[in-house]
Amino acid sequence: MFSRTEDPYFDLRHRLELMDGLGVTAAAVSLMPFRPLEDSGVTARLAAIANDELLAACSEHPDRFVALAYLPLPDVAASLVELDRIAHQPALRGISIVAAQTLYRPDQIGIEPLLARASDLGLPVVLHPTVTSTDFGPGFADLGLESGMQAMITTSLVASRLAISGILDRIPGLELILTNLGGVLPFLGERLDTRQQGPARRRFTEYMRTRMYVDNCGYPAGVAFRCALDALGPDRILLGSDYPARPIAPHLESVRAMGLDAAGEAAILGRTAARWFDPRRPRGAAPGGQDAKIRPTI
Repeated sequence: MFSRTEDPYFDLRHRLELMDGLGVTAAAVSLMPFRPLEDSGVTARLAAIANDELLAACSEHPDRFVALAYLPLPDVAASLVELDRIAHQPALRGISIVAAQTLYRPDQIGIEPLLARASDLGLPVVLHPTVTSTDFGPGFADLGLESGMQAMITTSLVASRLAISGILDRIPGLELILTNLGGVLPFLGERLDTRQQGPARRRFTEYMRTRMYVDNCGYPAGVAFRCALDALGPDRILLGSDYPARPIAPHLESVRAMGLDAAGEAAILGRTAARWFDPRRPRGAAPGGQDAKIRPTI
């Protein structure tokens, strides 16, 4: 039982103690991203077990944790079944899609009914890469390149395809949250504007600034953070540490050290994320005046 294992990767007591020490009010928890198995039925069963355990763990601390569901893509039908099975759970606040670009192209597997259902439920779609594969060939197999470089490319490709294929136009309520500062998109967005082809009604950077959010997981400081700030603005950046794989404290400290105005810092440290991940507010409820006091992390 994942939520009962005595390990900081699974036992939420460790995270609660750390959160309390850092002043973090709430956290969105999710399954560590893994590539779909060859047997889609097994993947679907694993997703159901993981989601039940995540939701059960959140129910033990309903004022502190919410869950991001894992769905067994690229099997869209099975993913719809799983989403509908848990849709009534109040702790469910988003769905997490593993960005494994070479296994499937998200705009070519009939994914729109699933994304439309997520939008109807008020659930953002979180794109998270897996770092245990070499999707783009053996050149990424060592030296830390599969996590350091390839993972950033896979997230960027999935988000780009969802936007440029017109899916975001056809599902106007769908919102994307990209981990790791959106991969390479803040840097390449303007280049995509001049080269994109397809049915999208807007330039790619317009989708970035109106339909996408990023977290600062893995980028506690540096020029990449500045690039994301310039490309999206502070209202589109969330606090994200990828704990326990990475510590939370440096991600908090770096935001405070950026020299942002009070509104921008408050947005990154919790106000924006509270829109979805504040456990005290029912899913889909309008933001309230206390959001600046909520500090969620994912």
